[in-house]
Amino acid sequence: MANPYGYGQSPMQGYGYYEQQTPAGSFAAANQQGARAFGANAYNTNNPYIGQQSQGIQGAPGVMQYAQGAQYNNPYLGQQSERSQNAGQNAYAGPNQYLEGAIGRATGDMQRSFKQTVVPELDRMAQQSGSFGNSGVQQVQNEAYRDLGENIGNVSNQMRMQDYTTQQGLAESALNRGQANNQFNAGLSANDLSRNLAGGYQGNAQNNNYLMQGAMFDAGNNLQGQMFNSTLGNNDLTRNSNLAQGQGQFNTGALNTNSMFNAGNMNQNSMFNSGQGNAMNMFNAGAGNNMLENYRTRQQNQGQFDANLGNNRYQFDQSLGSQNRQFDATLGQNAYQFDQNLDRGIWNDNMGWANTGFNNTMNLMNNA
Repeated sequence: MANPYGYGQSPMQGYGYYEQQTPAGSFAAANQQGARAFGANAYNTNNPYIGQQSQGIQGAPGVMQYAQGAQYNNPYLGQQSERSQNAGQNAYAGPNQYLEGAIGRATGDMQRSFKQTVVPELDRMAQQSGSFGNSGVQQVQNEAYRDLGENIGNVSNQMRMQDYTTQQGLAESALNRGQANNQFNAGLSANDLSRNLAGGYQGNAQNNNYLMQGAMFDAGNNLQGQMFNSTLGNNDLTRNSNLAQGQGQFNTGALNTNSMFNAGNMNQNSMFNSGQGNAMNMFNAGAGNNMLENYRTRQQNQGQFDANLGNNRYQFDQSLGSQNRQFDATLGQNAYQFDQNLDRGIWNDNMGWANTGFNNTMNLMNNA
């Protein structure tokens, strides 16, 4: 086995220090404590909100459907007013069924009056006149009857003319009523047309206004939503840019600081481990050499002692003879006791050196 008494290369299980093996036993060697090095990215930050986008808005629902549903159709548009009907024929217009009777009664009255008033006077005149006077009376009678006929004809003509004039007036009145009715109905038609035109125009204007307002509202609503979302997007870009810039600067500074710290830490660690290793190696070399020298001295003393003891035992056996067995028994017991005492001394020495080495190691580690 090469270098059987070399320094230990692994710490003892459960003790945390290196074990030094020697022919005389083992003792503790100092453990080289390494300084902790922080990783270069120990303080790198990672902001999960970088790159996140704000939730935009969809905008309010459109109102065009409500504007379309609010279209008003006037049920009275296109309706016509009820037309005035013809007043009908005057019941008293047309042939007068009472005319002939009226003429007859009027002429009858004239004839009765003539007979009652004129004829008696003519008769009286004829009686009073002589024969010479009969011609004169006859002339008067003829004139009276002629006047009666003319008067009767005049009454008939006047009554017929009056009836004719009345019929003309009734016909004219019928024509005027028809004309007035036609004009009235024409006015109703004109009013209906004007009303329908005005109502249709107002209805269309109102409906178009509803549609225009709905379209303008929807357009404004969409524009405001797009402007709001555009502002959110711009704010997101600005915020993410600033956060990324700040995080990059922070991580760069942290990386530089950690690199500088690690370099210094590793240098100090190397210097500490080198000094500690050199000190421990020097101490362990001296302690090992002293222990080996002590062990060789005790081995030599033990060999010399054993040789002297064997020679003395031989001489004693030769000289005592018969007492050899008793002496050997006594000597064996004494030798056993001596060996026990010698082993205890060696063990105590070894433990003293081991404890001394362990205490020195712990003092060096505490003072480092």
